[in-house]
Amino acid sequence: MKNIVEQTSREKTDLGTARIIEFSISGLAGYDKVYARQLNADVNVFFGLNGSGKTSLLKILHSAMSDDINILEGVAFQIAEVKIYSIALDKVFIRTIDAADEFVWKTEPKIAKFVVPHHIFLPIFRIGSETTEVELAQNLRELWKQYSHEISEMIRKAQEKGLANILKAILSMKSQNKEKVNTKVEPDIAYKLIVNFLERQNNIVADVLGTQAEFERRYLTEPHIQRVVNDINKIENDIEQARQPLCKLQQLIQDLFSGNKALQFKEQTIEVSNPNGSNIDLSVLSSGEKQLILILLETFLAKESCILIDEPEISMHIDWQERLVDAMRQLNPSVQIILTTHTPEIMVNIEDDRIFRL
Repeated sequence: MKNIVEQTSREKTDLGTARIIEFSISGLAGYDKVYARQLNADVNVFFGLNGSGKTSLLKILHSAMSDDINILEGVAFQIAEVKIYSIALDKVFIRTIDAADEFVWKTEPKIAKFVVPHHIFLPIFRIGSETTEVELAQNLRELWKQYSHEISEMIRKAQEKGLANILKAILSMKSQNKEKVNTKVEPDIAYKLIVNFLERQNNIVADVLGTQAEFERRYLTEPHIQRVVNDINKIENDIEQARQPLCKLQQLIQDLFSGNKALQFKEQTIEVSNPNGSNIDLSVLSSGEKQLILILLETFLAKESCILIDEPEISMHIDWQERLVDAMRQLNPSVQIILTTHTPEIMVNIEDDRIFRL
């Protein structure tokens, strides 16, 4: 998510996290008609045969979000209007472009400069013949490094905040030593919490605690130690919350892979092993397997914004097609999904009001 920049100089307006709420396109794919839809905040599936304008539609939406008219090269349409809701600004911006007039996106209300809102676009070529298996595997590694870095930053911030609270508790030990502390952490759990916390810190060993029995006696009688335990417990809960999406991702992918291969998401890479336990290179996975991991990782990174995917079913097993949208929603309930397809399997478990025919 981008940070919202204060418009002190009125040089730019950063929409931050945003979604597409409505669009209207005349002459889409050469048809003499207007195609308009209001979009759902969660799932939107555009269904149609080849040549119906599915890819053109996504390119127009992507171009409106990215402010890049080069995306529209070869796209058949006359006039397009796209309404974008900035979640961060709580405001709707209307973007219009006329293929017969000045070929640029215009924005209402008028702003000096349109700063691209966060969104993700996956065209067919990202998962098709134009991308080699090695390149696709490398894309997955880079995506994972990006997401892993975000997790590490969240954990680092949680630890920094917790350590500051611990230092505060120690420095105020005399003034607060007699104050009652509300703690629900049992002495044995408190000991394990501190041991685990210290062992994760560089150059700090848990030996400073003494024996478990000695620590538990002090814990029951010394309020400042209880405060430290409360702070460490909060740190551990924050770290667990930061790692929760990763655990969900790994469990879901493992479930989808049905035990044929095991994936482990390490700090810097994705490791894959076959049933006998030997490691295999990520590039050896099938196109469908890599494609599935790619879409799920990108779904994470979309956060509260939107992800646009053109025909995700290519190379994907039918069972995965049927479960794909539900899996994406499980991993990121806040994302807006906009995808195109020409296969019924993608739409099996999707409500009718979230399916639009082209």
